Amino acid sequence: MPKRILQPMTEGDSNADPVTEGESTHILTGLYPGLKLGAGRYSLLKPLGHGGAGEVWLATDTVLSEPSALKLLPPAKEGDIGAFEDLRQETRRSRRLSHPNIIRIYDFHNLPGEIPFISMEYVKGVNLDALRERAPQGVLSWEFLRPILRDLCEALAYAHSEGLVHRDLKPSNLLLNEKGQLKLADFGIAASCREPYGRGAERHRGWGTPAYVSPQQLDGGVPSTSDDLYSLGASLYELLTGVPPFFEGELEIQIRLATPQPMAERLQRFGRVNEIPAGISALVMDCLAKDPARRPITAREVQQRIENAFVAPKSQRLPAGGVLPAPPAPPPPPAPAKPAALPRLTAVKPTLTRKPRTGGTAAASKGGSPDSLYRAEPRSARTVPLGWIFLLLGLAALVWVGRQAMKVEPRIPNAVSGLELPPLTNAAFTLERELTGNKDPITAVAVTRTGEWLAGGATDHTARVWELEGKTPKTFVGDGGLFEVLAISPSGTWLAAGGVNHAVKVWEVKRRLLQLTLPAHSNAVTCLAFSPDGGALASGGQDGKISVWNMPTGLSNSAWSGHRGPVRAVAFASDGASVATLGRDEMVRVWHPRNGVRLGEFSVTNQATGAVGFSADGSLLATSRGTEIVVWDVRGRSVWRRWSAPDGAVVASVAVGADGLVASGDRHGEIMLWAAGSGRRLQTWAGHSDEVSTLAFSSDGQRLVSGGADRVVKVWRRGEGP
Repeated sequence: MPKRILQPMTEGDSNADPVTEGESTHILTGLYPGLKLGAGRYSLLKPLGHGGAGEVWLATDTVLSEPSALKLLPPAKEGDIGAFEDLRQETRRSRRLSHPNIIRIYDFHNLPGEIPFISMEYVKGVNLDALRERAPQGVLSWEFLRPILRDLCEALAYAHSEGLVHRDLKPSNLLLNEKGQLKLADFGIAASCREPYGRGAERHRGWGTPAYVSPQQLDGGVPSTSDDLYSLGASLYELLTGVPPFFEGELEIQIRLATPQPMAERLQRFGRVNEIPAGISALVMDCLAKDPARRPITAREVQQRIENAFVAPKSQRLPAGGVLPAPPAPPPPPAPAKPAALPRLTAVKPTLTRKPRTGGTAAASKGGSPDSLYRAEPRSARTVPLGWIFLLLGLAALVWVGRQAMKVEPRIPNAVSGLELPPLTNAAFTLERELTGNKDPITAVAVTRTGEWLAGGATDHTARVWELEGKTPKTFVGDGGLFEVLAISPSGTWLAAGGVNHAVKVWEVKRRLLQLTLPAHSNAVTCLAFSPDGGALASGGQDGKISVWNMPTGLSNSAWSGHRGPVRAVAFASDGASVATLGRDEMVRVWHPRNGVRLGEFSVTNQATGAVGFSADGSLLATSRGTEIVVWDVRGRSVWRRWSAPDGAVVASVAVGADGLVASGDRHGEIMLWAAGSGRRLQTWAGHSDEVSTLAFSSDGQRLVSGGADRVVKVWRRGEGP
């Protein structure tokens, strides 16, 4: 199933650092800042979002001297006639929409020798999903939402009058520009409710984001305006309670059969408080009715019911030219009873000079400065003699000089570290479990220490976590390419995910509760890793920065600029005392995780242009270039072994175990097993029917997890080879 942009025409964070021309290519394609398109008219600046059906970039229109958003056909789909036709039809359908609350589509460009693309209106602002996450308690007040929902109904009523159904309505597609004006985005899968639902309809079956689609849309029914009203209800439910109507377990079964929990009960379950007028609660539940006949008939009816609901009279609109404010905070929750205890994790606590504030994690999730996480100690009421002041100043100067000295990179010998790998002559893997049900290609997999828990992320912005002995996976719904990178803590307690929406999100797996939203980077999150004890989480970003967070508090241990260009991989050492990173600048660097002091580095120039992967203990790094695989000794800063895959097989993914076992996946679905100490190939087998897009070993090396473009996750069990 093709995948669409979730946040297609907004930066998501107006404070994000701009990407300079030539800084890096996008993490998933060969597009890069400075590329000229449209016969030189458009110059790409930076990516805004991406998916299987299109990639959206901010560009400069050199003719009009103004910004524009371009939705480009991914290079991988250049020969896909269906994808090309989808892009062309999107333009044809959307061009006839002209409304102040709908993003304008300008034109479809298909010039010889260029990637086909759509040019459209660029909106600089924030979407409602991101705004909700920054709000107190993770919910938006009805007083704030009322004028926005009124405009949304105007936009839907207009689109429906033109015969178009949006079919992907959700909070991340509801944008507010810098003036606070609503802009409805992404009519990419819009369908006509007037044209015959015949040839080609099956290609649209099941499209939409699972948490927000109606039962009829889920079953591939004829597109109807009622589908949009269901999605409106699901979106409003999430904005007011913090979670969608259905967010855990088998979503499709619940969407078809289960009744959503009343919003008041959902708020109580998560310990949140929000004043929701009774008329609005009833409206939301009516929109979520299984039977379309029980839903409101038109968007105008929804608008009228909104107008009739009791609300506070003060408007939350922005003044013209104003700055987007934080949404009004809901009333503070009552003091809860004794909260449920979180799992006990061994975490290395940072040394703080100020006491943590209660709710520091919330401050971090709103993007506040590090100082906002702490409060100063109260001053002493006694008078301090002047001599003591000079003495303290002198001591402070000595401490400062000492810290500067600490930042000098220590000298590390160039000799090999003496790493010894056990001889591997006869290891082999057999299929233990095949996990299906994903609707889109797998983008990332992660596995716990011994493989009892494993996670897989897909391009439809969902992740599933399986317990090896369990039958039903736990489903997590994200947005904006959230599950492009994954990490699961060694005990299986926490699931961390990141992507192009700049933030790292952490869930408690067993209860499927979102615990932390960490404002990690100014651009896409490209890699994640938990420390061996699960007490820390490291993230790397396209902005070249590395952050280390304490778990489960979410307090930042440190953050530093590590590479020129994106960080491609990150791993903790087995003792947690260092963090290794690989950047697109082709440098491997080793850092102290508490203060960011660089402990060593070496170059992998021209050897890491393809797949990369650290071992779980950070001692080995595998890189690829075309058909060649190179294994590096990180401590010794040297090449351990290199070899080439047979028959010209291009390496698409690679993983390495601590004992030197290396797995590689190619573009035709084959998996190969290698002994890094000798470069000997131990096993070759057909793992998937399409490209093996991602691989991961469990820390004990006894399981290998693979994910493919065939939408399947497979678990392989280690045994003795022939």
